[in-house]
Amino acid sequence: MKYLAKILFYFYLLVISLIVFLPCGICAWIWRTIKPHPKESYFTEPKIQSSQTFQHKDVRCSGLRNWMIVTLLKPCHVLGRYFGASLFSKKVRPLLATPNQIGAIITSQCMHNVKALNALSENKKMKYIFALQPSLLYTGAQTKEDQIFYANKIKTRMWGFSYDKFVKTYYNELIKAFDYDEDIKNQFLNLSGMFKDKKEQSFVDTLHMGNKAQEECAEILADEIMNQCYGEKNDDSVVPRHSNTVSR
Repeated sequence: MKYLAKILFYFYLLVISLIVFLPCGICAWIWRTIKPHPKESYFTEPKIQSSQTFQHKDVRCSGLRNWMIVTLLKPCHVLGRYFGASLFSKKVRPLLATPNQIGAIITSQCMHNVKALNALSENKKMKYIFALQPSLLYTGAQTKEDQIFYANKIKTRMWGFSYDKFVKTYYNELIKAFDYDEDIKNQFLNLSGMFKDKKEQSFVDTLHMGNKAQEECAEILADEIMNQCYGEKNDDSVVPRHSNTVSR
């Protein structure tokens, strides 16, 4: 029954396309071609203030044309129930990729976005800074709580690889991409290793930081903004200007 319904589905769709939809489309194109264009503006008030609606069971159609389309496609909807298909379903192929492939794809897209935003900022006489936030999956666990977060997260596997391998590969590829690009190298602020070797609890999961850690990041970001925009720097700041790596 499943294969028979599938055959009838595509056969009926082919027939009504050739007999109904194709001729009607050709006639509509000819009519639009030979029909003289109206002299009045398209922004004038419409002559018909109300449109007629047609009811097809639970479907309300605005106009006779839409009602005819719904009616003609009704058999396809009924037949499609037997094999779980829709009229415009996409055939999705499974994606298999390694951490290096995924890291390269995301890094390429990220660098494209960064360059576009940097060019837009320069056009508006503004400064652009890209800050790479800290990640527990990149630096590794430092506290007992971190070990719990880290152990639970690396259980997630993608195409046979643990989740932390994708994060580490992406971070490394992105850092190298900024180091090699002289045009936006100075717009990069690397905070990825900020909490490395720190024994105090900074993360509330593998990605998000606690209030104190957010305040520390905010201080570094504020210092970087002041330095980029006004050439000022707090003497107590620990941000090394000679390096792209920030640590505390």
